[in-house]
Amino acid sequence: MESLTQPVLIVDSHFGIYTPFYLAKYILSKSDEIAQKLFDKISTKDLELLIEGPENESYWETYEDILNNSNIDLNGTEYYLDCNEDLWLCPTGYDFETF
Repeated sequence: MESLTQPVLIVDSHFGIYTPFYLAKYILSKSDEIAQKLFDKISTKDLELLIEGPENESYWETYEDILNNSNIDLNGTEYYLDCNEDLWLCPTGYDFETF
């Protein structure tokens, strides 16, 4: 994978309350290096819970835990998930307000 320096859009905000659901679908697909690395960081149980959708009482808490604990390394740069309406994978130190 080419070295990234900018955020990567993971889930567009038009999915609304289903953003966590689509995050889980993306990760479970393991379709690229990012999805694979996130899959390695997040428990299958948590992903399955997000697949159940917002009707599950633990949906939002699980999503928040994933956002707070899913930093990954890509080519020596640490990235984190950031939900700024859209869901992004951002290099550590990236600030949407500045850029």
